[in-house]
Amino acid sequence: MIDTLAYLQVLAGGLASGHFVRAGDAYEQSSLNTYAGLALICAGDIDRAAERLVEENSALRALFGEAAAVVADSALAGELREAAAETESSLRLSVLKRQNDGLRSLLIGLHAHVEDMDTPGGRGIEAAIWKELERSVDRLEIRMPG
Repeated sequence: MIDTLAYLQVLAGGLASGHFVRAGDAYEQSSLNTYAGLALICAGDIDRAAERLVEENSALRALFGEAAAVVADSALAGELREAAAETESSLRLSVLKRQNDGLRSLLIGLHAHVEDMDTPGGRGIEAAIWKELERSVDRLEIRMPG
């Protein structure tokens, strides 16, 4: 298996230290340091991407399971139940991202629906949606590997 995380860390170290390219002036060194930082950010994202997507997909599915019992639209309730019953079919990032995109699209429809509901259940689901969106942003926090 190719250790992409390790390769990106070596690349970042080589760029920052001048092992790969000698900077001619402060501007070039600053540019190399920026590229090194970007490589480390990519390494950190690769290191946790699958975990983040699986966690988020699972949280969205749980939310959909709760929401299916509350929404007034039977077609939407069916979509929510179907999505809630799904599981990860692969740990490939491309597959997880595609699933996440579909779940987020359904979340948008759910959010629009519950915003128009003036019921305790609708308000509860809307609050849960906002809470999950906050957690989603927290999951995207940039962290350097190490």
